[in-house]
Amino acid sequence: INNAGIANTDEDVTFETVKPVLDTNYFGVKNVTKALLPLLRDDTPGGARVIVVAAIIGQLKHLENKDYVKTLSDREHITEDFVDSFVNHYLKDVVDGSQKEGGWPNWSNTPFGRPVESYSVSKVAVIAYVSALHNTLVAQPGSGKKINVFSCCPGWVATDLNNNRGTKTVEEGADTPVWLALHSPEEGIGKFWTERKVVDF
Repeated sequence: INNAGIANTDEDVTFETVKPVLDTNYFGVKNVTKALLPLLRDDTPGGARVIVVAAIIGQLKHLENKDYVKTLSDREHITEDFVDSFVNHYLKDVVDGSQKEGGWPNWSNTPFGRPVESYSVSKVAVIAYVSALHNTLVAQPGSGKKINVFSCCPGWVATDLNNNRGTKTVEEGADTPVWLALHSPEEGIGKFWTERKVVDF
């Protein structure tokens, strides 16, 4: 279960405040996952499992760029390179100050505020990466190793990330990730889960 999450706490959305969020929440998760894949055992009943913790805030309905929504909705054709380019495009728009024109998530008029913007983008990327990884794994027949990958949202858990304002306990938040790790349901591999159910990306 790969869970990495930091958020921008600065109202100024700049390259300096945004890049650590993306480096941790997306690139860090991706790099750790790739590094550990060769260590997963072949003899795990039902296949080895990789569970990446994402968030509902990464659903495509929060993304205003319709081209990205269309491409990322086609989950069977998402590639890692495309997800990387998505993240790097956001970073470029932050540098240019053109996030609004770029159609990135806009949380200005919500209780969460502007700092959530980069967190939301990072979670879109993580959910998309899990689909891309699934696509890569199923395209490698004869590898002798079955690896099932899932992304999931634990819910709004009371942690340091939200100053313990969340409505779920840590134990409640762990329910879906642990359940996926133990049960690995065949019908939802590569998809996004919460409350033990597949939900829309």
